[in-house]
Amino acid sequence: MIINVFILSSSLCVTVLILLYVHTDIDNSSPDPTFSASDSIPQHDTYASTYASRHLLHESAKHDKSQMITHSVQGTVDDVHIVFTTGCSGYQNWQSETLLYSWARVQHPGRITRIIAGCKDDTERSLANRTAVPNDDNRILFYFVPDYTPTANDSKGVKSGHRPFHYFNKPHGMKQWIASEFERLHENVIVLIDPDMIVLRPFLLHMESTAKEWAEWQHAHTKDGDGGSPRDLYVREGHAVAQKYGIGAKWVKWSGFCDERASCRPSDRDAWKYYSVGPPYILHKNDWARVAPKWVEYSPLALEYEPQPSILAEMYSYVIACAYFDLKHEYLFSMLSDPGSSGHMENVDNLNWGFLHHNAQPAGGVSNEAYHEFHIIHYCQGFWLGETRNTGTIRNGGWNWHKGHVPQQILTNCEIPLLVMLDDTDTELVQMLKARDATKDKRHYWILYHIYKYVDEAVQNYRLKYCPSHSKRNSDGGDADENPAFQFKLVLQQPEADTETHRRMNYVLGEYDNKKKSWFGH
Repeated sequence: MIINVFILSSSLCVTVLILLYVHTDIDNSSPDPTFSASDSIPQHDTYASTYASRHLLHESAKHDKSQMITHSVQGTVDDVHIVFTTGCSGYQNWQSETLLYSWARVQHPGRITRIIAGCKDDTERSLANRTAVPNDDNRILFYFVPDYTPTANDSKGVKSGHRPFHYFNKPHGMKQWIASEFERLHENVIVLIDPDMIVLRPFLLHMESTAKEWAEWQHAHTKDGDGGSPRDLYVREGHAVAQKYGIGAKWVKWSGFCDERASCRPSDRDAWKYYSVGPPYILHKNDWARVAPKWVEYSPLALEYEPQPSILAEMYSYVIACAYFDLKHEYLFSMLSDPGSSGHMENVDNLNWGFLHHNAQPAGGVSNEAYHEFHIIHYCQGFWLGETRNTGTIRNGGWNWHKGHVPQQILTNCEIPLLVMLDDTDTELVQMLKARDATKDKRHYWILYHIYKYVDEAVQNYRLKYCPSHSKRNSDGGDADENPAFQFKLVLQQPEADTETHRRMNYVLGEYDNKKKSWFGH
C-alpha cells in the first residue's frame, strides 16, 4: 500500500480559510496573511452595524443598546445562537477549535458560545479562550464556569473505577449561562450541541419558510416515522426540535422527579414519540430558561437510575425536565454518528459522494458544503477500515479514528504532525480503501474522510496563526518539508494494534519503530 503525503499549498490554505470572526483575549491587531477583505463571507448586517460597536458605549447606555440589537436581530437569519459546553483540557480544545472552524466554514449566521468548565489556572484559561478563526465582530464568545463533575456524595450513580462524570457540566453550564447572560442573548433560538460535532450546514429552523422546506425534504428523503406528513420543524416558544436518539422510554418508570404531574408520566409510545432525543437540542431561549434549572435538579437522581459506566444520565434528566413543562419535541433526522445505524434513527441514507468527483467545488475555488444533506457529523464513536477495528490502521492496510487517540496537545505542540487524510483524487487508492470498508454503502470511508478533513483543516488554520511561522517555513528559511507542524504524517490506531505494549494510540507514518514519536491521547 502506497500512501502519498502532501503539504497543503498556501493557495489552498486561503481557499479553506474563507471564514469568519472569533473573539479572543489575544492581540488580533496584526493582519492574518491567510485572510483578506475580499475573502470574507457576506457580513451579517445586524451584527456588523450594531453589535461590533457596543463596546464603545458608556454603561448607562448599554441596556438600551442591547435592547436595540435584540430587536434588530429577532426574526432575521441571525436570530440563532449555537452553544456547547466543554472542559478545559487540550482534548476539549482541539475539538472546540474544529467545531468553531466548521461553524465558520459554513458561514453560520448568529453567534456561538463555548461554555468552558473547570479551568485550574490562568494558563488553561488562556488556551481555552483563544481560537485562530478571526472574530472582528465578536460573534464567537467564551464563558467560564466551575467544574460541576459530581462525586459519590452528590449521587450514588458515581462509581469508583470509572472516569470522572464530566457530563454534568452541560446542564450546570447551561443553567448558569442562561441565567447570567439572558438579557444579553439577542437571539431567540438557542441550539445546544456537543464539542465532538462538526457543523455541515447552518441551523435555520428559526426561519419558518426554511424550516418548512427542510421538513418537506426530511419527509421525502428519510425514513422518519412522521405519521405520513412533514413535521413542524419551525422552532418557537413552546415548540422544541431535537435530533432523534435511541434513549427510549425507560425513564417513564423512574420515580422521585415530578411524579405528581401527568406530563411526567407519558406512555412508552409517547416517550418514544416526543422525548427520545439528544443534541442538537433546539429551543426558544424562554424554554431554556425554564428547563435548565430542572435539568440540573433532576441530574443527580437520574445518575442513580442510569449509573456509570453509562454516560446517558444527563440526557435522561434533560427529557424529564422537558416533560415537567410538557415540552414535546419534533424530531430532526439530520446527523451522522453511527454508520451502522438504521435509517429510522439517523440520516445514513443520504451520503453524497460528490467530493470524490470534485463537483462540490464551484468556480473560483471557494469551498462550498451545500452538498451535505444533514447538519451534523457526531464523531463520538470509533470508525475504521480493515479486517477489524483493533487492527485497522495504515501500517496494516487500513484506517482508524477515535477521538481519544488524537494527541491532546495537537493544537499547541507544533512538533506533532497533522493527520494523514484519506485520498480523494487517486481513483485506484480510493477504490482499494473503500473495498476495506465492511459497512453498508461504505459509510465508514465517508465519515472518516470528512472527520479527518475538518480536524486537519482546523488544526492547520490554528497553527498558521500560533506556530512560529505563518508561511509554513522554518524560522531559518528551511523548507516546509522539514517543519512537522505542516506535514500530514500522524496516524491513529487502536491500542490493541500495538502488540508490544497495547498502549500506543498514534504514530508517525514511516517511523513506527520510533516509540518517542507517539503522544498521549485521552
